[in-house]
Amino acid sequence: MQNADLEKLVDAAEAENPSLKTKDFIDRAHELKEQLDEGLKRVDAIDDPTLRSVALIKLREELGLRANEFLRLVELLSKFKGEQPPEDFDALVEWTSQRRQPPVVEDLLGSNCLTLFAAEGSSGKSSAAYEIAEAITTGGKFAGQFQAQIGDVVFIQEDESPSDASVKWRRMGFNPNGTRLHMMWSFTPMMLPELTAKIKATNAKAVVMDALVSIAGGTISPKDAEFALLLYRLNKLASELGVSILLIHHLTKESKRQEVTKEAIFGSAFIYAATADCWGYWRCDDEGNTQFKLRVLKARSNTVELNTTYVFRGNAEDHRLTFKGFGDRVVRIDELKTKRDKVAALLHQDRSRKWSGAAVSEHFGWNGAGYAENVLAKLYEQRCGVDRVATPSTGGRRRYAYFSVLGGEVEKSGFHTSSTPSENGSKARRQLRF
Repeated sequence: MQNADLEKLVDAAEAENPSLKTKDFIDRAHELKEQLDEGLKRVDAIDDPTLRSVALIKLREELGLRANEFLRLVELLSKFKGEQPPEDFDALVEWTSQRRQPPVVEDLLGSNCLTLFAAEGSSGKSSAAYEIAEAITTGGKFAGQFQAQIGDVVFIQEDESPSDASVKWRRMGFNPNGTRLHMMWSFTPMMLPELTAKIKATNAKAVVMDALVSIAGGTISPKDAEFALLLYRLNKLASELGVSILLIHHLTKESKRQEVTKEAIFGSAFIYAATADCWGYWRCDDEGNTQFKLRVLKARSNTVELNTTYVFRGNAEDHRLTFKGFGDRVVRIDELKTKRDKVAALLHQDRSRKWSGAAVSEHFGWNGAGYAENVLAKLYEQRCGVDRVATPSTGGRRRYAYFSVLGGEVEKSGFHTSSTPSENGSKARRQLRF
């Protein structure tokens, strides 16, 4: 019988009994998923990271998959393995509330997430990363302004040798808490089991990885299964262990750069898509003075508003940074925090009153309601005893009035607040905690 005749016979049989085809397909899917899952577990269990790389290749061959098929399955398995958030809304609110943590570095580095730090070559990105690690291990301020939570840091350094790093540290006057800083001088995409063990052993609050190109072996290819597995597992690791991971990377080469967009990130858009937050960092000297800018290109963690641009002064003597301001505005972080505190105090001193952005702006003599609305929204978002109510609509976008709920609920109007959702909503008397 010719192949064409055989195919017609099979097609006819499947047409009469579709379960013949479906059964084979479903059985193969279950079998393939189980084999891949079990294979990755066995790969992780191998003590030698080099052998893990070889084993990953052999696993793909054994499963009979092409490289792109294997990559896709690895991505999906990495995404859906482990604990999944609940589907029920009420349970989801409780689940996220339990896992929410304050930023590791206020107004800069979020917790429980993977942040990409994409910078120009020779821009001092490693020195900046050392300063961030120093601030975390000592509970100090990065660049003199950004307050860090105190905690342990695992620092993976693949971009320079210990001797080169020691020279840089001496120049910087690098002075971390030595018992809280844990250096790793060798790392590959297949060493996630070692990194996981290190994080757990030290109870690390943050991981710094310098740099992605070196860790990936000098090549950036999202088509490589090891590379894809690294990014997806780093994201999962950050979430599951409650650790902040700062992944240093490069921007494309460009002379006299004025701005940075996500398209300037070296490699594929896959890298940007795989992270929760993303910073662009470049040198932009001002009248002969060393100056750098950091722009927030992605802000899924909501630690900093999207497109926020920080300006830093550089010091040629010690290669350290000092915070200068926001974009073209010379404003200090401490000043912003003071304004937040003033607004919070204003709300808490009279819990019976509700304040709009316009009213707060007028009270403090600020220029326009927009800034006050942002401050109020931030206080509400941070769940610091501030609630809000939608004001009567006059057309246009919805606006809110904010009030204090410290020491008990205040008398509310007939408008529903986030703490008192409408009766036709889910569990009307439940308090939302996000």
